[in-house]
Amino acid sequence: MLDTIDRGFLVRFLRTLTDEWRDLRTFFFDTDIREVTEQLGAPSADAAARALEQAEATWGGGTRIGHALTRLRTDAAQSIDRTTAVIVISDGLEMGETDDLEAGMAWLAKRSSMVLWLNPLAAANSYEPTCRGMALSLPYIDGLFAFAGPNDVREIARQVGLRGAGGSIGYEYDTRRREE
Repeated sequence: MLDTIDRGFLVRFLRTLTDEWRDLRTFFFDTDIREVTEQLGAPSADAAARALEQAEATWGGGTRIGHALTRLRTDAAQSIDRTTAVIVISDGLEMGETDDLEAGMAWLAKRSSMVLWLNPLAAANSYEPTCRGMALSLPYIDGLFAFAGPNDVREIARQVGLRGAGGSIGYEYDTRRREE
């Protein structure tokens, strides 16, 4: 995913969430999962990027989303409850077991108040969520959004603010998206 999104933008976005929300935990996953809340709490975006590097927080090298969700469920289940909004930032390209992914997404959907999936690939007008991880996750998420820059963040906020988690939200309702 990191070949389609700027790491600096991602760190700034995550730091903004950390600053704005009173109780936030952030986990990075690729082939495994690791909590990086402390590193993102550094005094600046540059300091946070350095802290992530020093902590050897891996991100962006092959994705086993289902495995990460299984680990989250077994190691940090208390971090998600009915007051939790879950934001997954991923291109949805699952390299692991689809059974693990489906079980993990079902658990997230049942346990949390809302699951939003932010996908850098969804910024393309021609995007369709057909890769196996994304297609399998769709029934369990409240909204799939483009996530490539600040304008996408504004669109997410606009839609969630206008329609709420139970409304019709996601990339397909993005007023910037044009039919080809």
